[in-house]
Amino acid sequence: LFGRKTCSEKMQRVVRARRGLRLCRQNKHRVLNTNVSLFKTSSIANKYCRYYSNNFSENIANFDVDIPIERAWTPPPEWYTSKSFLERELTDIFCKNWICIGHSSQVGFKQGDYFSSFVHPDLPSPSQPFFVVRTQDVTPEQAQEQNNKFEPDPTIKCFLNVCRHNANQLLPYQGSGTILNNKIQCCYHGWTYSATTGNLLKSTKLKSIQNFSLSQFSLLQIPLATWGPFLFINLLPLTIRSSQIAQNPGFISNLDEFLSPSSSLHSNFYQTLQPLQQLLNTHYPSHPLGYLQFISRSTFTVQSNWKIVQNNYLDGEYHIPYVHPSLSSELDMSNYQIH
Repeated sequence: LFGRKTCSEKMQRVVRARRGLRLCRQNKHRVLNTNVSLFKTSSIANKYCRYYSNNFSENIANFDVDIPIERAWTPPPEWYTSKSFLERELTDIFCKNWICIGHSSQVGFKQGDYFSSFVHPDLPSPSQPFFVVRTQDVTPEQAQEQNNKFEPDPTIKCFLNVCRHNANQLLPYQGSGTILNNKIQCCYHGWTYSATTGNLLKSTKLKSIQNFSLSQFSLLQIPLATWGPFLFINLLPLTIRSSQIAQNPGFISNLDEFLSPSSSLHSNFYQTLQPLQQLLNTHYPSHPLGYLQFISRSTFTVQSNWKIVQNNYLDGEYHIPYVHPSLSSELDMSNYQIH
């Protein structure tokens, strides 16, 4: 917009800084010596230059999470737009932490009742299909009593919804119902599994295969934790197993250390949520969490990075008066808090 001859000295510095930023993005942190002088005129350019790198480990190391909020900076733009960075998040966040997948009432009360879904099915990363199943009959009263305990429910299990032979999907995507005769048969080659234990019961036409054992090809069980009526799963064991198989194709995982309710994976989960449980008991004693019921599920597709959606929720006190004025008039914004 401005010719170099007509713009002020200050504007010239801004133009040079912008050119420096543009070169920094184009060269991905590799700046030519002849262009170094472009960055000396702007501390902002130097600040952003270090973030534009293909080395995400370096980017994360440069981002100091301990800076007080009063002096904090927004994360670099690539953290919201880069496909590679998103895949890194899926691996390091969603595949290594507990994810809420539903409500215990979605499982039903009879042995073989189930529901199925995926973890991150619409994102550019391998999806993890799973199904949650009731392993024995319970009454609605027993299920409600369990919801009020905030401890593992021994009658609910979760399995990877994939046949161990050729990775065919076993149960319908986002399906629910009752598994007949407590057996799941793959529609591809007829491998048959127990729905409640995951054990492989039958494999067709493999009598001539040496060193084959049914016990080695059970469905992969996913650690499941119940907190009140809510169900959580953790994909960390599958992530570890995949990396070990890549290094050793003959590796057979033993998930018992992860599946046990007394494992460190489970104990850390309940320790993490204990303060939240105490907070709810203190502020909402007449509305126990265990009595919440599942009504329906609605899915909204938002053309945005997932962190933007979270930021929008967490800054509610900031944007509500301007974006939702009618809601703002119904709330006491001076006491608005997010926990």
